[in-house]
Formats: sequence, C-alpha cells, structure tokens
Amino acid sequence: MAAQAPAALLVSALVGNLAELVAGEVVFGVPSAGGLVVAVSWPPRPPGTPLGADFAEVATAPGVSAAEPTPGGGVVVITKSGRVTGTDRSALRETATWLGLATRLDRLRTARDQAARRAEGLDADLAATRERLAQVRDLERRRLVGAITAVTTREFADVRARAEELGSAFAADDSTADPVAGKAKAGSGTAETGGATVNAVDNTAETGGGKAETGGGTAEAGDSAAKMGDSAANMGASAANMGASAVEAGGDAVGAVDNPAGRAVADAAGRAVDGLRDALDELIDTFRTVVRGVHPAMLPERGPRAALEELAATLPRPVRFGGDLGRRVGWEVESGLYHAAAAVLTVLAGRDADTPVAVDLGRQGTVLRVVATAAEPDRPVAALVAALADDTERLAVLGGALTCAAAGGVATVSVRLPERIGADAVNGETTTAGLLDRVRDLLEQGWQAATDPADRDRWAAIADRLGRPVRLAVVGPARTAVVGALLGTEVAAAEHPTWYARGESGATTNANGHRVVRLPADFLRGLTVVEVPGAPDAALAAALSAESEGFAPAVDAVLCLTPPEPGFRETLRAGRHRVALIDPDPGLRPGLALVAATLREEEHRALRSTAPDPVALARVPPPDLPTAVSTARGVVEQGAAALMSALAQRSGLTALRRGLADTLLARAEVITARRALVAVDAALPALPANHPLRWSVEQVRVEAHDIAELDLLDDITRGAVPLRADRAAALRLLGAHGLAARTRLGLPADTPPDRVHTAAQAAADRWRAHAEHPATGARTRHACEVLIRTCEGLTAQALPTPRSRTSAPV
Repeated sequence: MAAQAPAALLVSALVGNLAELVAGEVVFGVPSAGGLVVAVSWPPRPPGTPLGADFAEVATAPGVSAAEPTPGGGVVVITKSGRVTGTDRSALRETATWLGLATRLDRLRTARDQAARRAEGLDADLAATRERLAQVRDLERRRLVGAITAVTTREFADVRARAEELGSAFAADDSTADPVAGKAKAGSGTAETGGATVNAVDNTAETGGGKAETGGGTAEAGDSAAKMGDSAANMGASAANMGASAVEAGGDAVGAVDNPAGRAVADAAGRAVDGLRDALDELIDTFRTVVRGVHPAMLPERGPRAALEELAATLPRPVRFGGDLGRRVGWEVESGLYHAAAAVLTVLAGRDADTPVAVDLGRQGTVLRVVATAAEPDRPVAALVAALADDTERLAVLGGALTCAAAGGVATVSVRLPERIGADAVNGETTTAGLLDRVRDLLEQGWQAATDPADRDRWAAIADRLGRPVRLAVVGPARTAVVGALLGTEVAAAEHPTWYARGESGATTNANGHRVVRLPADFLRGLTVVEVPGAPDAALAAALSAESEGFAPAVDAVLCLTPPEPGFRETLRAGRHRVALIDPDPGLRPGLALVAATLREEEHRALRSTAPDPVALARVPPPDLPTAVSTARGVVEQGAAALMSALAQRSGLTALRRGLADTLLARAEVITARRALVAVDAALPALPANHPLRWSVEQVRVEAHDIAELDLLDDITRGAVPLRADRAAALRLLGAHGLAARTRLGLPADTPPDRVHTAAQAAADRWRAHAEHPATGARTRHACEVLIRTCEGLTAQALPTPRSRTSAPV
C-alpha cells in the first residue's frame, strides 16, 4: 500500500497520525543547503522554515520534547506540553522509519522514471555510436589504403625500373661469345624471374590493400598490413637472391671469355643488382613504416607523446615537443588523438626545413589537446585543410576537432579530443567516471539556466574547480622535509604558503596571489601539494577550510605532522565542505625520508663504507644515523636504487605515500564530485523553485554510492556514528585502508574470487543483522544500510556475470 500511495500524501498522513497519537505538534524536517528545514508539519508550518544546522541543534532547541533522525538525514520533532511517554517515543521511532521509507520510495520512483528516459536516450546514443564507428572504420580503411597506394606508386615503380635495368644489361650485346651468351641468357632469365617477383610483390600490395579496404577497422587493417609487409619482405629477399645469381652468372661469363664485352655486361649487371637491392630495401622499410603507423608499439606502452616522438624521429624536419597530457586515458581516445596528431606531423614535418615544428601537448579540463606550430610561408591554410580533411572528419566522429590557422607565415594546427567517449556503467552502479560526467552535466545545465551574470560566473567557477586536481596541505614543523620527500626533490622552506603542481620546472604567481612551483614529479599527477607555515590551530584551520575559488575550500585534505592544537580538527569539519585530516604514521622520520627520496652519490658511498664519514652524511638527522647505516649494510651488494627503497621503507615514506594514495588519490574524483555538489547547493536558490535541476542534483547525490561511503567514512572518523566495537571493520570496509575488495574485507591478496564472494556475503549478513537489531538507532541503521550496499557491490564484483568477465579484476 505504501508503494502505491503518492509520497506527499503518505508523508502528510504519517505526520498527522503521529501528531494525533502524541497529542502535540509534529514536524518533519529535511536537509537543505543551510541546514534542516520544515518539509511537512501538523499543525501546518510554512515549508522551508529553518529548524537548525544539524540534528543535534534541532534536538536541543527550546520547546522540543523529543526528536528522532530519519534515514537520509532528515529529522522528526515532537513538541507537546506534557511528558513524552514510552509509547510516544516508540511511535516517534516507527514514524521516523516510515518517513525514511516514504522518502526513499519517492526517490526510487523518480529514479525509475529517469532511468526509463535515460534508456530511451541510450538507445538513440547506441544507434548514433554504431553509425560513428562505421564512419571511423571507413575512414581508417581509406587512410591505410592511401598509405599503401602511395607505396605502390613510388617504391614499386623504382623496383620495376631497377629490374628492367638488370634485364637490359644482359640483352645489351648479342655478339658476345656463346658461353657468355648462355650465361647472359641465364642471368637475363634470372632478372625476368626477379621482375616476376616484383610483380608478385605488387600483387601482394594490391591484395593487402583489398584486405584493408574490406577489413572491419583499424585492427583488421593492421593485420592485413602486417601480413602484406611480411610477404613483401619475403618476396623482396627472393628477388635480391635472384639478382645475386645474375651477378654470379655475369662473373662466370667473364671467367669463361675474358673480353671487354663480357666485362661490360658484368659491370652493368652488378650496378643494376645494387640498385635493385637498394630499391627493395626502401620498399621493405616503407612497408614497415606503414605497419607501425597502423599500430605503433610505443602507444600502448608509453602513451601518445612517446609514439609521436618515435614518429618524429623518422621525419626529415626536426620536431620539438613540450607539455604533457597528464594521466593516461582509454585506448580508443589515445589512438584517435595519436593518428590525428601523426597526420599533422607528417604534413608539417614531411619535407626538409631548417626551422623545427613545435608541438605542445596539454589538457584543458577533460579535453586532450595537441597544438603543432611551424613556419610555412609557402603553404596556404586551404592546402593544410585539404591535406588533413580525412583526419578532420575522423576526429569529428570521435567528438573532437582539428582546426588549421595561419598568420605571418606561421601555420598552427590544433587537435582536440575529449578524454572520454560515452559513459560507462557497471552492474547498475554509477562508476566514478560516470559520476563526474553527471556532475559536469549538472553544472552545464545550471550555467545555461542562470540568467544573472554573477550567477553564471558562480556556475562557471564551480565547473573550473571540478577540473582541477585535489589539494593536499602539509602543516607542521617538518613540512618542508616531508614535501621534498613526497616530490623527490629538495625544496626551500617558505614563509608563505607555496603550491606545488605538476608541469615544466619553474615558479610563478597565479591570479589569486599564490606562489606556484611547477615540477615534473610523478607524485603530482592529479594532486597539488601546498606547504603551509604556521601552527595547526583553529585560525589556520579556518583559513584552510574557507571557501575560495569555485566556492570550495582552499584545500581538500590536510596532512598534519604534529598533534593539532584544540579547535583545529573541529574547525576543519565545521563548514559546509568537509576537509579531511590525515594523521601520518607515528614512525615517520621526515629527515631520513628526504634522504631516501633524494640520495646523493657521496651519501651512498659513505653509507656503504665500513667507517661512514659524518661530513658526507650531514643531511641525515643524528637520531636516524644508526638506522641509515644498518639499512645500508642490509643492501650493501645492491645499488643506490635498492638503498633508496630500503630507506624509504624504514623512514615511513613508503607507508605515507601508500596512505595518501589510499585515502586521497584513489578517491580524488569522488572528492571533487562531492565538493562540486556541495557548492551547487549554494547556487540552486537562484533558480526557479520548480526547476528540474533541483531534483537532478539530489538524484545524483542519492545514487552516488561512492559519495555515501565517503560521507559515512567522515562521520565515523569524527565520532558522529556510534559503531563502538564495529568501528574498525566499518572503516576498513569503507576503504580507509584501500579500495580493493580483498583489502576492504580484510582478506589476503591471493584470496580466490569464490572466497571473496563468500566473505562479502557474510559481511552483508552481519551488517544487516546489526541494522535490524531493536537497540540500533536510526543514525546507526542508516550507516548499516550504506555498509550493506558496499558489501553487495563487492559480492557482485567477486563473481561477475559472463558478460562482465572482461572487467577489472577484484
């Protein structure tokens, strides 16, 4: 019956029934951007009336007789003149549970309707995607056939000409003596056979071209090209061997009849064979280049830049590379970007010139970008556009763009491609990448819906911050050493906050007045580190959690290297945005960690010696010197890399990096999505009250289990959820020590999938029993529901269905 009744009617009935039962006033409050507000009440109050910042404030407000939280973050409040009886409290708890159920039912109904609409849209997207893939296959066939045709018209023509020269050499003089003539005829026949071989190679190219033309795409075309290249190489070798036989025949003729005519025939045949060999070598190299162009070996191993650098090394014009695409993306995106950029390089650097082609790689939000610039005083833009027409079309099919421009004799070609083509979903759950896509869509809708320029700027600022890395502040007396150890380079202590970001080495001041130091450090991929001077007190916490650009806090997490002063931890968590506080392992040795990450040659020699030189080891803190020496003796037979690794283990640097990876980097995209959603809450009031975006934001938040896990992890850490003895198990299950299924379940890394499945089911049963226990309160019950959903997800991952066997391993 509850499932059939409209949610608004069911909620009103529950509130009215409870008010009648307790003979008092009942208010049902729901969360909003500014705290809890009235949703339904009896006797009626204006909806939206503020109740308090959180449940604790509402429950202790004057006049409130009793309060009970509801699943989903709401609250039910009783106000009455008399005493609240046990029956009243029992009815209050039951009503809170039913109200949570009613709210959830309403959300599920809306989710069902939106899922149906989304399914219709996905069907249309699927049809469009299939059409785009067909276009891509056709364009790839045309590209490969074009390369093969170019080979046919150039190198094959040269091979034919050399073979004809070889035949002509033996037919040049019919007056030669009979032995010579016999040998010459044999050589001529050999040359003819070599010519037939060339024709066979030509036919192989045509056959390979046909295979590429009828293939199913790049992979099939690549297989055809590879087979074609092998055939060409084998036949070319045969032709070369036959040519060698011709030279041998000519040599025998000279030996048999020593006359000028015989020597002339032999000399001509030798020159023709040398030319034929050179032509065949050029042909085989060209075929290899075609095959490498279809599937460059560097691309899957090291990414587009390395593959482009390999291609540039074969071009006659020098090419200079700069910039970085950042984190790796999907193969189809990298392949599409590479082939478009490779076509640009082939056009711009395909002919010799003194000035180099400059190539800059980068990322603008979620769009990958390659910009090539070259001096082209004699080539108009129209010629570039025509030469790159097929690549422009192929890139457009993938959702990207290729543009050409010229000014002052300098041509600029820009290649842009989104880092994701379409959205992914696994087992019905929204993936992290899908979550970010949905948040971006919300921000785009909000920007379009806003009419006031200031409101539009707010939405744009939130979107800009969404595309930036997460930020980690490092505070405490040893911050400089720890920052240097994490980045793998020594950094200077600063009196003002210093921001470390990934990029070409250099220091600048950004628009916000921050000093930004860019370093090509791998640790800074997807992360910005901020060294912050000052004691970890409430004032510093307020500065770190204050909203800045993007209506978000200055940093997302704080690594505090010393016990914080009173008020620091509470202030970080007092705002709308939650700033995580990371406590390092007590065994962390900052000075030794810095030495481990930046070990010098003289330090390596001193640590390996039987009598270490104190001067050479001045950077090692005296208390850590025995540890450093004993660690070095354990790896004395190995190199500096082994010593650095061992010192990193002993100093706690390895554990620190692993902890940051588990707690921050692994959840970076979830953190950025949650941060954006909180900022969106403050922007929504400017929209009309009935704007559909309001519900869409709530829908994304409810469906994103990753965000629910992160919220619960924060609540348990700050003691807001009374789990008592189950606290450690809950934290581990939520991914506090790592997101892998076996880590979450406390299992060894080599546990087979069937045991992972069994353990996940058992964990779900335990948390379900905890949730159903009569003594479990509403807040703990909600926490159990989140944990149960996590267990169910791990169960599904452990034993995937046959259709999802290709997913990432558990």
